[in-house]
Amino acid sequence: MKLSYLLTTLSVLVAGSSGASASPTEKRQAGCTGTPVPLYRAWSNDLGNFDHFYTRSLGEIINAEPGYTQEPDCCRLFADNQTSSTVPFYRLWSGDAADHFYTTSEAQRTYALSIGYVDEGVTGWVYPAALCGTVPLYRLYVDTGNGPTKKDHFYTIDAAERDYAVSQYGYTFEGIEAYVFPA
Repeated sequence: MKLSYLLTTLSVLVAGSSGASASPTEKRQAGCTGTPVPLYRAWSNDLGNFDHFYTRSLGEIINAEPGYTQEPDCCRLFADNQTSSTVPFYRLWSGDAADHFYTTSEAQRTYALSIGYVDEGVTGWVYPAALCGTVPLYRLYVDTGNGPTKKDHFYTIDAAERDYAVSQYGYTFEGIEAYVFPA
């Protein structure tokens, strides 16, 4: 009787199945919603002050302090919280160091505030892990030791650009900050 019941159950399951199941990509993409927006990038080396600046606002890039030059877009991220899977990408500024700092870490944000950075809000929302076709956003840092204005945090999705900044400009690779969409 038990064998008969088992065979009947298996027959029903097989007959009720369409035979097609979602691939891992289809399952992953099913929870991916929202439309990412560009994260613009600008660079300043005005009077020796190194600073990379990132924003979702093209107007903010255009009206940035004199000395900033727009570069190719960094990547794409969400303008607001899309799902429970995304986290805030905080923007902070240190006038003393002439440095913009971006992080997903609340602890790093709190520490930066304690050493004089000013909170400039949430730049956007990003994934903390590779989901929905995202790529790593690499974080780099340079401190030339020539005073407080010779510091810069630099973010890129391009591994070759990351490696070049390390080998040619003395940046230190600090790790993957988040996962974002290609530009």
